[in-house]
Amino acid sequence: MKLEKTDKKRRKKLFEEGNILIVYLIRERIPARAYNKLKSKKYELFKIVKKISDIAYVVNLPSDMVISKIFNVINLYEYHPTE
Repeated sequence: MKLEKTDKKRRKKLFEEGNILIVYLIRERIPARAYNKLKSKKYELFKIVKKISDIAYVVNLPSDMVISKIFNVINLYEYHPTE
């Protein structure tokens, strides 16, 4: 019963390979020397390379970002162009 109430408000995010999206980096994922609280933590326009499961995706990050390319769906947001 309690689980059913929780699931009613949960929004599923499903992405496909090739989708373009916004990646949100939490503080723990940013290398210690690169972290700055004033620095933007949203990086736009990355493409999904591979779908591992419904909650984990491999994202095409540039090689100068020295973090894992696997992201949880919580940190991924759909990109909607402003035209």
